Amino acid sequence: IVDTTTSNIKKYECLARLIDANGDIVSPLVFIPISKQIKNYNSVTKIIIDKSFAHFECIECEFTINISFEDIVKKDMFEFIMNKLRDSKISHRVTFEILESDAIEDFIKVERFITEIKRYGAKIAIDDFGSGYSNFSYLTKLPVDYIKIDGSLVKNMDTDYNSFVVVETIVQFAQKLGIKTVAEYVHSSAILDKVKELKIDYAQGYFIDEPSILTSHNVKDCSKK
Repeated sequence: IVDTTTSNIKKYECLARLIDANGDIVSPLVFIPISKQIKNYNSVTKIIIDKSFAHFECIECEFTINISFEDIVKKDMFEFIMNKLRDSKISHRVTFEILESDAIEDFIKVERFITEIKRYGAKIAIDDFGSGYSNFSYLTKLPVDYIKIDGSLVKNMDTDYNSFVVVETIVQFAQKLGIKTVAEYVHSSAILDKVKELKIDYAQGYFIDEPSILTSHNVKDCSKK
């Protein structure tokens, strides 16, 4: 994720992928629903959080982790995240991304989660904002730090005027609330030009860089230092 003003890398997003017995990469769109069906979803989330913190202990950079509304409201997951933040020296470098497509039903619990993580310097982002429905009321009720604009809107901004106008509206709204914006799915120089034209703060996508695989074998161990 780069700063659109300086083009410097500011942070990395930690994405979940499953590598099967044949070495093929399986999308979370496939294995996350299954993990929920077999009641193993919490374990997946904990693994991603543990691996992300372990890796970035050694790298002086910010990083982001995706979590769901389900993660926030479950007592054991809430406590796991708080314990991780309390015990880590890099809690001030993590941003938790909440999916915008997850219907937030209990604002009190979400507000409590955000308040607690900010005690440790962590930040919060609304992910995929603009996908399905854009609930602008979320932004007036929750003290979020970032809005990540959904790739379905960003990817055609250079040719689809309606998409451009929707993104422009989101950016202007965020700016008035003092919320930073991130454009997802920046796949070409033309899209990046539009992102800069709208003064979106950060950009990520295949034009910036492609995802790389981090396995349990190459997670850095800083405990030996």
